[in-house]
Amino acid sequence: MGIFLDEELQRINAAKNVLAGLTNLVAAVIFIIFSHIAWLPALVIAGSSAVVWWHRRPLRTPDPGPTWLRGVIVIVGVITIVRLV
Repeated sequence: MGIFLDEELQRINAAKNVLAGLTNLVAAVIFIIFSHIAWLPALVIAGSSAVVWWHRRPLRTPDPGPTWLRGVIVIVGVITIVRLV
């Protein structure tokens, strides 16, 4: 995109993020309509994503640190893998 658009890097990155979000939204709708979804693991993953989003927000207090966040991500990932297998 940077080669073909005569815009600032921040605007190109924003456009890329919007396009990626729209692509993911379309894919999610297609999966919801046409496939079987294991909703419990999907909700666990969504919850862990919310934790990551909350942790990365500016103005967060107190900061639990990256080690705590990595630990939560690993634990949730392992639980999800075990539940899916």
